[in-house]
Amino acid sequence: MGMLDDLKYIAQHDHSDALGAVLRQPQQLESSFDVSFQLSEQVRSIVIAGVGGSAWAGELAVTWPGVRVPCEVVRDYKLPRYVGSQTLVIVPSFSGNTEESMACFEQALAKKTQIVVVSSGGELERRARERGVGYVRLPNDVEGRYGGWCTYRAIIDVVAAVDCAIEDVNELASVADFLRPHAAQFTADVPTVKNKAKQLAEELMGRTPVIYSGTVLEAAAHKWKIDINENAKNVAFYGVLPEFTHNELVGWTSHPAEKPFVPVQLRSSFDHDRIALRFDLSNKLLSGRMPHAAEIRVEGATILEQLFWAIMLGDAASVYLAILNGVDPTKLDVAARLKSELTAME
Repeated sequence: MGMLDDLKYIAQHDHSDALGAVLRQPQQLESSFDVSFQLSEQVRSIVIAGVGGSAWAGELAVTWPGVRVPCEVVRDYKLPRYVGSQTLVIVPSFSGNTEESMACFEQALAKKTQIVVVSSGGELERRARERGVGYVRLPNDVEGRYGGWCTYRAIIDVVAAVDCAIEDVNELASVADFLRPHAAQFTADVPTVKNKAKQLAEELMGRTPVIYSGTVLEAAAHKWKIDINENAKNVAFYGVLPEFTHNELVGWTSHPAEKPFVPVQLRSSFDHDRIALRFDLSNKLLSGRMPHAAEIRVEGATILEQLFWAIMLGDAASVYLAILNGVDPTKLDVAARLKSELTAME
């Protein structure tokens, strides 16, 4: 019996049930939020100003449902120069205390933009209520790192409320129903031989994962990278086609062939035909130069189903990888220390 089929071993390393948390995420898509706020002018552009998982939630929202007006995700202390009264600045921060987000909030006020804060409380809630700007409260009974789906739902509800969503956001409820039986296939009691998440963790163990996708699944590939970093305490990277074939492709051609990496390819049936061809040709040209790629044909009948199926698989695999690495997936000691030291230097 392998380590990932030993339920006692899993429990010893996953003290806070991170696996359960990530597999319960589909229910976050069914959340509803009070997004009532007044617009002073028509929204002609949107900026989503956040970092980490909150920025990722914005990135996912830009992918689906998509945004009718120009939209940019900003991971910085500064807003773009073009923002003004017809820009809606959405400031997501699960904790409500992210310093980059607070800096952007203050700039948005100074530039007289329209603002909506999304948080579970914290300093941003206080400032939003004090200044009378839009505020959407996230539930505080979810650990922030596992609340990205909830943040995503809140962001798209805001985008829909200003009539800027391209797709019908009500489709999310059916996606949650689609995901539940798939989540059951990744649970700890499903043996490795039948559990794709466990199989992937074993393939990734001891190496540096490099996740590739087409543009359709870019948000999923990015989330894999985040999860492997945070949960498994493992370096990981991600890239996107077709851009990969214009530069990064060449980086794999140097020797030795057995590099300490493991490429993972997330393949969607909605990929552009030429992107699918670029995947196939890249694998052919790099045969014997790039380590054999773990190819994943994502499941789902729609782009939305495929996005979240791929994200959930990566979530679960990263927790199993943490267990194989002998680390607690929930702890972020070095990140917490960095924030503490930054605060001390204010």
